[in-house]
Amino acid sequence: MTRTRLLLFVPAVLLLAATFAPALAADDPFGGRWWTRPRVVERLGLSESQVQQIERISYEHQDRILELRAELARANLALGRLLEAEKIDDKALADAIDRVVEARCALARSELESRAAVARVLELPQRRMLADLRRSVERMREQRTPPPRRRRLR
Repeated sequence: MTRTRLLLFVPAVLLLAATFAPALAADDPFGGRWWTRPRVVERLGLSESQVQQIERISYEHQDRILELRAELARANLALGRLLEAEKIDDKALADAIDRVVEARCALARSELESRAAVARVLELPQRRMLADLRRSVERMREQRTPPPRRRRLR
């Protein structure tokens, strides 16, 4: 991918990821494997087949995420080494930055693909209800989060 295309593609992916961040991961909004919680299953009207499909998607996604996080960690490590070098090699630094950006994009893409796979398992009313549940959970979390403490300047 050329540098110009990459510079246009990355912000678009990051914007999408930020837009959908609260609901990206299939298991994130409820702090765990929401599809195994009896109240959520009942409220959404999930069938046993749907639960099994979401479980499969989750395991596949977790496996892929482990790989992608390792790739990102390796890319960050390589970038860090280059930044700490006595003399900075601009070409190597640009390549390392590209690898970090690509690894981050791959992570965001994987999250979006997982969300889409779960969405394909659910019927439209179930997707809407799940989105409503996610929003209410986020509102509850926001209400419980204390405001940041201000540090006094000496």
